[in-house]
Formats: sequence, structure tokens, C-alpha cells
Amino acid sequence: MSNRILGILLVVVGLLALHLFGGPPETKAIWKISVESEILSQPIKIDSDIFLINAQNQILKMDFSGKIVLSKEISAMPAFPIIPLASSIIVLDKEGRIQGYSAKDLSVVFTSQLLELPRVRPIPLPENRFLIAGARNVFFSVDGTTGKKVWETHLPGNIIEVTIGKTLACIYGYDDLNKPLWKLAGIDMEDGELLWTHNENIDDKPPLVYADHFIFCNKDGRPIAVDQTTGEEKFRYDHEGYKIVDLIDDSLYLLAQGGAQLEALSIATGTSWSATLPSPLLKIFGAGDRLIVVDGKSIRCLNSKNADFLWQGEMGKTFDAYYSGTGVFVTYKDSFIDRPNYFSAFNPQSGEIAWTCYDTKMFYAPITVPKGEIVFSMSGNIRLMPGLPPSKSEKNTVFSAIASPSFSNFFPSFTPSKPSSGTNRIPNKSEKKDKDTPAWE
Repeated sequence: MSNRILGILLVVVGLLALHLFGGPPETKAIWKISVESEILSQPIKIDSDIFLINAQNQILKMDFSGKIVLSKEISAMPAFPIIPLASSIIVLDKEGRIQGYSAKDLSVVFTSQLLELPRVRPIPLPENRFLIAGARNVFFSVDGTTGKKVWETHLPGNIIEVTIGKTLACIYGYDDLNKPLWKLAGIDMEDGELLWTHNENIDDKPPLVYADHFIFCNKDGRPIAVDQTTGEEKFRYDHEGYKIVDLIDDSLYLLAQGGAQLEALSIATGTSWSATLPSPLLKIFGAGDRLIVVDGKSIRCLNSKNADFLWQGEMGKTFDAYYSGTGVFVTYKDSFIDRPNYFSAFNPQSGEIAWTCYDTKMFYAPITVPKGEIVFSMSGNIRLMPGLPPSKSEKNTVFSAIASPSFSNFFPSFTPSKPSSGTNRIPNKSEKKDKDTPAWE
């Protein structure tokens, strides 16, 4: 045997060994079932029941022991995840049909038809209502019990994002141009009246809610805060080039330098820090005084106040991550030749892996129940995994974190500023509305 062939064989054997023995061991589930077809969207929980839709176009109602207690055929594949309301679930299918089902017995409580499929997923509202787009430029508030329209609102452009606070912040505009143009409007949640519009173009990232304010970036990446009710601009940052990541407690997290740096800006104290990211950011989560940072290859834990490094876990390639309040859950592969996907639960205090699942498909966010975490794979496999044990220790590894004194006093008590482009407020709520649209039947 030539040295060349021997070398190739050694490489193949090494890769196989890495594939077979390199991943974390799989943890035995408390129980495991299969719904025998793919799960099409994120399952949801209402009280002590779980609802999901499988690829056989069935709504399944499951209890916390993994028993399927009810099933209901639907006429077409769902277009969006199930919408949970107080005592019912809402399903919008790919034919534009929207149906409400009783959470108790899955009986149909109403059926309505849209003239076109919206691009914005339906959103639950207070008082057992939900928000749904009936056309590209119009959306409705709908009663979740009767299916009757409560109000409708028209905007001069395609609606792409909605944020719910004390009012509704709606991003609308056009993306069929060389450069998409997006605007922001504030809508009264009770009657659908247009309260204000922000005149300048903005980023397409949904605004974040902080107290009575919406926080967003304009098209140049400059953070701005406006009053939810009046649209009055309360703050405009001096620098641009940012992307909003999240708002956790009183800290605003932004991406800078083309996504290579994470900035943390305290609204309450004006303090700040920045940390260099080793690979593109996937998600961040707040766990008490800790910030969990999941990037494309690893999970890392920082002190949320000063970016001090606490622990890290290296992975080959991450795909998604979730946080349940007790643990951080990451879907990943250990190497590029791995066939299964790993789904590991990390203790946010210590960084230790509490358990790991294997599956051929991706995983949805787990649902916390009294006896642990119910884990759902897109393949149709469902497991109950143990709850996370208490942390034992903290680990320390070098992670790049640098001070950023130039960001001090970022949002000092939301001191009012002079708007550079202005906010167009519409104070007269009795103004004539657009003619009702036939998009909701």
C-alpha cells in the first residue's frame, strides 16, 4: 500500500471517528412520542394544553404527558404559526382562510376569508383580539370569539412589521424599488386611528418598546426614540451605522462595525460597553445580571453590566437558539459531516450542558412544563427532557471586551431633543377615514 493511499485512509478514518464520537452524548428523555409527520410551525401552550399542526393538516391537542387528546382536520396547510388567544386558537391557511377554534374541544367558532395572503404574520392583541393584514396596505383588528372586524386601518404602502406597545408601531413602504423605502406610523390600538407618522425613512427592523417610547434606527442606522402616543421625538443619537439587536431590561443592544461589534447602552444610567464578536451574531438573551451571546460558532456568557467574561461553549455551527427563563437551548452541528442536529440545554449560570437531543431536523423553542422541557423537532419527534439542575461553578476563558467611553450618557432620562426631520402628528382623530376595503369578508 502506497503512502498516499495510507494517508487518505487515515484521513477518512479520522473523519469517521470525529463523526461517531465527537458530538455530545444524547440524554435519555423522560418520555418520547412521534406524531408521524412533520410539525409545521412552533407549537403553543394555553393553560395545561399544547397545540401544534402537523404535515397531515391536523391540529393536535396534547397534554403535558405527551398524550394526543384531540385532533382536528384543517382544509389547507397553515401559512403562519398558530395564534394563541385566551380561550381559542387562530389558524390562517395558505388559501387565505382564517378560522378560530375553541381551545377546549377544537370546534370551529368562526371562519373568514381574506382576498390575498398577507406577508405579516397575525399578532395577538389584548381583549381576545388579533391583528391581521387583509391586503398589503390595510390591516384589521378582529374579535377572536366572533371573527368580526373591530376596526381597519389603511396606510400608504405595504405593511411589513408591527410592534405592540401602548399603541401600534407599523413599518410600511415599498420594496419593489432599487432601494426600499420604509416609514413608521403610530396607530391607536382601540379604534385603529392614525396617531402620527415619522417623516424620515427608517430601517426595516421592528421598533422596540421601552416604557412609553418606541426605539428604532433610521435608514442611516441612527438610534431614535419617540413617544408612543404622540410620535414626538425624545432622543436622536449623534452617530449612525447601527443595527438594533434587542432591548433587555434597561439596556439597548446594537450591532456596530458591520456586525463585528456588540454595543450595550444603558438607558437608565448612561453607561456603556462594547464587545468584539468572533463570528456573526445569532441571538442574545438576558438571564438576570448575565447576557448570553450566541454567535455562529459558540455560546458565551458576559456580565451584562460591564462585559466581564464568565463562560463559553464552542460548537461547530449554530443554527438557532432560544431562552425559556431557565435555560438556553441551541441547535447546532459539531462538524460539517455530522448528519444529526444537536439540541443542547445550557445552564445560564455555569455554562454546563444539562442535556442534549439528537434529530435529523431542526428544533422549535421548547415549552416549559412542571416536569421539565417539552422539546419539538420538525421531524415530528416530541420529548420531555429534564428541567435544568442548579449551577455548580463558573468557568473563565478570554473573550474580547473593551470599554467604550464615547457612548456615555446615551439615553440620559430621555432628554428631549430637536427633531432634525420632524414628526408629522395627526391630532384630529375625527378626520375622515379611507373607504372600507372589501379585503375582509
